[in-house]
Amino acid sequence: MANQDGSDFEPDRIANVQIYSTTDLTLSFADWDPLTNAPVLTNGVLLFDLPATGDDARFWRAVEQP
Repeated sequence: MANQDGSDFEPDRIANVQIYSTTDLTLSFADWDPLTNAPVLTNGVLLFDLPATGDDARFWRAVEQP
């Protein structure tokens, strides 16, 4: 995870980030599922644990809340 300019994302900002996931990119963003487990930022890598679902692909997006 990085800032728009490619610089590292500051760990103190992670509390304001909501992660959403979907297996269907045709859905509107309003229909993506929010992850309810807390993400952890370690050395610039965002870690979150999702159970295996057998989906061919899963997509995520991160939204920083004010």
